[in-house]
Amino acid sequence: MAYPKGRRRNRRGMAAGLALVAALSACGTAPQEPAPTQEPSSRADQSTLLPVAEYSATGPLDLRRYTAAKTKYLSGVWVGGQPYADAWHGFGQYRGAPVDAVLGYSDNKSWDAIKHSGNISLFAKFPGTFVYGLGLLPTRGGGAGSLRDVADGKHDDVWRAVGAGLVKYNRKRSIVRIGFEANGTWFSWGATAETAEDFKAAFRRVAGILRESGAEPVIDFDIGCGVGLTGDSDHMAPLTKLYPGDDVVDVMGCDTYDDKGTGAGNPAALGKTGNGPSLKETLDFAKERGKLLVVPEWGLDHTYGPGDHADYITTMYKFFDENADHIALEIYFNEGTTDIKSSLWQPDQNPESAKEYARIWQSRPSAQ
Repeated sequence: MAYPKGRRRNRRGMAAGLALVAALSACGTAPQEPAPTQEPSSRADQSTLLPVAEYSATGPLDLRRYTAAKTKYLSGVWVGGQPYADAWHGFGQYRGAPVDAVLGYSDNKSWDAIKHSGNISLFAKFPGTFVYGLGLLPTRGGGAGSLRDVADGKHDDVWRAVGAGLVKYNRKRSIVRIGFEANGTWFSWGATAETAEDFKAAFRRVAGILRESGAEPVIDFDIGCGVGLTGDSDHMAPLTKLYPGDDVVDVMGCDTYDDKGTGAGNPAALGKTGNGPSLKETLDFAKERGKLLVVPEWGLDHTYGPGDHADYITTMYKFFDENADHIALEIYFNEGTTDIKSSLWQPDQNPESAKEYARIWQSRPSAQ
């Protein structure tokens, strides 16, 4: 599968493609809607999955009350596009604690593909929290259109279909990352200073439609940390210029990797780094607005960073634990097939970091 060249598209742009590959392998190559997956009728029926605490929240902000495996924040994994119980369970066994959350993506090759709920159905039986990266536009060449088109309601049918898919597959309380990595111009929906107002308007419209669809999504505004807003010299612009508003945002997200180029994942520099907001600055921005932070993608990087770097793992968990009262979720991006080679488990591409990650989890009170 070919991807346009770009500093980051090689790794996270591929994530949506990997989710599509998984969907096709599970559902066949035909584009028809997959058959509904039956939810287990009781917790006992889920014994082959993960013993994750039941998510009984009645609304998005009840994330504050949700405690899984005796930790204050949810902890999950992207397992290289494997939406299968053995992958979630296996990663949980490797680290000594069950996986609370899993990551998925819409298929963004066309408007019809975004509407299709196949990539949601793959996670129907996961007993924890589903985090869904929802593209605001198809990939370039897929009839993308513009953010203004989305804001003007020209694709409302797409977002209604997404909401219906979340309801159909019992994922209506998912965390939905609308237009994830909003400042990432490696995506077709990535905003610039010129399109900032259109992004905000598009985000607000999609959030409203998802909530009207019968779903109860936790709406996440998500940026790529350490990356600036193209056309604006203020390094805080991805937050100050793209934030859609307190009334439509439930949690704030930051994707951060152990890069040298942006500095966003540099353990020694969680403060002002790179050309855009750091992880710490994003946390502070969220706290000022009474929002919890989510870190739905973080990981090692062999292309733009030092590769196997155990200190990075240590420092990230120190940050999570020290700020646990203000963090809702973190997801490690365990990806073995892209150029970043961030995988800690199947395959173990980073043995020192893999040992440190397991050591941290096996030493926690939540370890089983």
